[in-house]
Amino acid sequence: MSGIETVASPRAGAVVCICPPDAGVAGSAIGRPARGIGWLTVGAAASVLSQTLMYGLLPLAGGMYAPEPALVPVPFVALLVGAVAATFPASILRDAFGRRAAFALGASLGIAGGLALAFGLTAAAFWPIVLGAFWIGVANGFALQYRHAAILGAAPGDAAGSLSIVIGASALVGLMAPLSAGFFEASLAPMLGAGTAILAAAAHVVALGAAVALPAPAPDSAIPGPRAVATTGDWLLPTAIAGLAWFGMTAMMVHAPLGLAECGIGLPGTVGVVAWHVVAMYAPTAALGFLARRLGIMPIAFGGIALMGLAAIAAESLSGATSIAAALIVNGIGWALATSAAVVSLHRATPSRLAIAGHDAAILIAAVAGAMLSGWVFA
Repeated sequence: MSGIETVASPRAGAVVCICPPDAGVAGSAIGRPARGIGWLTVGAAASVLSQTLMYGLLPLAGGMYAPEPALVPVPFVALLVGAVAATFPASILRDAFGRRAAFALGASLGIAGGLALAFGLTAAAFWPIVLGAFWIGVANGFALQYRHAAILGAAPGDAAGSLSIVIGASALVGLMAPLSAGFFEASLAPMLGAGTAILAAAAHVVALGAAVALPAPAPDSAIPGPRAVATTGDWLLPTAIAGLAWFGMTAMMVHAPLGLAECGIGLPGTVGVVAWHVVAMYAPTAALGFLARRLGIMPIAFGGIALMGLAAIAAESLSGATSIAAALIVNGIGWALATSAAVVSLHRATPSRLAIAGHDAAILIAAVAGAMLSGWVFA
């Protein structure tokens, strides 16, 4: 017999592989999952770098270039609307053409968005800024698939651990964002924000390279074992928790940069504060596997929502740049716990691609609502 056959029960003439599922065989595809996790981590981190820059830049860009006060939130909202628009295409394309094609398409749109945004900021043109923000938002919608891709390649008991690797590592880019943004801004001074937009485009170039380098999923790497079929209840609770977390995060993200500006904090300082917010948004995910084993997934999710509530109360009742920064960091920690636990809970059963897309669309619609209602939340 040529090749290795894996069977559920031994029979005469069968060669049964008794190696651990992740051991890998030289020259075969069995060893590919680890390499795939590595490139997923690089792509996710590059996408998070772009998001970090946009969260700090777009509220300020709206404040500087909006032709009327009512349009100030529009660039940030366009970022979120773009992400919503991408959710169903991203999920369908990932299933139909593979993760490499889906992630590469999303990154390509992010490159175009960064360049359009840089043009708008250089020309002080509001609507090109909005268009660039929308395209980067589409790229962010595709990037949401990194969470699902990390979990789909793991055994049910390893989902939290896989997610902690791919998403937890993204916390490191929060430390890079202020220095990188400062360098690019200095290179393109006095065109405020253009350097940050170019850096966002460069981040998507890295994400594009990581997408192209992803190995094709191999049949050998499939994790055996049945999973329950997802029900409406399996979808609804994780989606509601994640949606509430996204609402609270974007409401805070629109409020905080404007509040910091009122305290005299400029763009580099604002990006620095937002960077620590992003560290808080992803670093706790690195401990998700440990916390899930000790506490369970749903207590983590509800604890995250409680932290976000405390952060909102602090941001509303306290004043000063330090208080705003502290509230933003606590908000990020709560968001990390709530959304990561929610996506693991979603994948405890086997959600369809439409259920995954619906989950992403619902949470991003909640994010849009949070951005639009930020002035009411923090009145």
